[in-house]
Amino acid sequence: MNEHRRFDASGVVKKKKAAVRAHIEATVATRRAKRKTLDDKRKKAANHAASIVIVTEQETLEDFTKAQLEDQLAAHRLLDTAVPKLIPVKSKLKNNSQRLEHLLLAVKRYVEANEGGPGDMSGVE
Repeated sequence: MNEHRRFDASGVVKKKKAAVRAHIEATVATRRAKRKTLDDKRKKAANHAASIVIVTEQETLEDFTKAQLEDQLAAHRLLDTAVPKLIPVKSKLKNNSQRLEHLLLAVKRYVEANEGGPGDMSGVE
């Protein structure tokens, strides 16, 4: 019993608990900073996608570059209210033909939803 009292009196347990608390606080601060950075990044991407003008002409869409296709898809993802999402995430679309295919389907849904009919997307399958 005497040995335990000496051990407690030495302050080892207090120091260890203080070190654990400091580590937990540092971890929490790091995670909060990462979460804030990620939230800022998401807000910036959402603002960029919201500022994009949606193009509905198939001929124009077929001439788009990879970046333009991704921008159009991002804008349509914001408008996509279906669950599960009908437009795959960016990492799943490996080439421009896949991007264009999903973009044309999204444009077709967009035109039908906004005009109340099939619109003049006769070239879209």
